[in-house]
Amino acid sequence: MNSKEVQAYVNRQIGDQWAESNAHGVDLRGSLVTPHKTKVINRIVRDGKISDSVVEVWVVLEEVKGGDGYTMFFDEKDGGFGLATKGFKCDPHPVICGYYGDFWTTFKGM
Repeated sequence: MNSKEVQAYVNRQIGDQWAESNAHGVDLRGSLVTPHKTKVINRIVRDGKISDSVVEVWVVLEEVKGGDGYTMFFDEKDGGFGLATKGFKCDPHPVICGYYGDFWTTFKGM
């Protein structure tokens, strides 16, 4: 997929529900970004041990542009949406909070 295809997919997911918001008061029109690829960390903690892997995803929405807040992403490999946020100071990429499936479940779960 390319950026335009991801954007079209997001727009289809939104449909005619542009006035919808979430518990954080996010405005869709103001928070959607031109989709761009980035890397995020998929951090798993089991038995007190941390295991990180890096995943390439499409950023589609930023709760606070250029600041602290959630980043909503689309993972092209599994076709689902998720949320990421800043991790530890030493983390080179945002850390995945979770995968939530479709656009609206992810947006409302923010």
